[in-house]
Amino acid sequence: MNAVEEDIRKGTYRRVYLLCGEEDYLKDYYANALQKALIPTGDTINLNRYSGKEADTAVLISQSETLPFFSDHRLIMVRDSGMFRRGGDALAEYCRNIPETTVFLFVESDIDKRSRLFKAVRTCGTVLELNHQKADALTGWIVRRLQRENKQIQRGAVQLLLERAGDDMYILSNELNKLIAFTGEREGITREDVDRVCIEQLESKVFKMIEAAASGDKEKAFSMYRDLVFLREPPLRILAVISAHFRRLLLVRDLRDQGYDRQSIENRTGMQSFVLRGLVGQAEYFDAAAIRSILSQCASADEMIKTGRMNDQTAVEMVLVRICLRKKNASV
Repeated sequence: MNAVEEDIRKGTYRRVYLLCGEEDYLKDYYANALQKALIPTGDTINLNRYSGKEADTAVLISQSETLPFFSDHRLIMVRDSGMFRRGGDALAEYCRNIPETTVFLFVESDIDKRSRLFKAVRTCGTVLELNHQKADALTGWIVRRLQRENKQIQRGAVQLLLERAGDDMYILSNELNKLIAFTGEREGITREDVDRVCIEQLESKVFKMIEAAASGDKEKAFSMYRDLVFLREPPLRILAVISAHFRRLLLVRDLRDQGYDRQSIENRTGMQSFVLRGLVGQAEYFDAAAIRSILSQCASADEMIKTGRMNDQTAVEMVLVRICLRKKNASV
């Protein structure tokens, strides 16, 4: 149980909370939980919301000093203020003087842990950093989510769902809603259900495209690329995903060459197990020099696209050709 859950359970609250990190689903979940616990449904008088540049320090302090109306608390919810990078010094000083009837709740995407405001919230309140969850935690969450709908899901179906949808919990939640609707009164959810209903994210499609290119099936790789372009995926975005994929692949290749096993690599890199499984298998096709050469080709393609020296679709095709011509002189 984290600090926010414990406060809600006890009914005792800190004067200021910061929800940060990369997992938007969890930030929204805990923000909504705090709001529900502090402010009765329909009470708009004691709930003040601000976002971005609306979050003026003087206004926030003025609202904080206003007593709640027929309520124990006033909740001031601030989203993506930018104050945890710059401009939050006055509010940092004020953190020590927030009235007992006021609760500040910051939900931020971009923070600097060296900022005065971050340090003040950490000292005077609660900081909850919410990042993408590991595969085991996501599996448990998926199972519990479906159990509330009287559904059960096969282990293989969970694995395929994670491979297709990734670890973004909003995407996973949407896919689970689709599976629940698709299966109707049927209790069990199978791998076949996931295959029929759940949409592959771009990263999963690019992985399969690279797998085809690396295994020598040039025709399949280019067909998959043309499908992505037909579906209006921008070639520059596809190139960015290819580059990110090969940066991870280089890290895995280097660690494998140093003698680390899969579990050790997962512990050192923090990669998801279902992602690492595919990367370890794909590393069989490339040695480190080949991966660096492909990354260099990606950088050149990016430059040529952005300077207008080559059409974006053609530039990515050249990268695919380079992958097809990889050096296969390493084994994992």
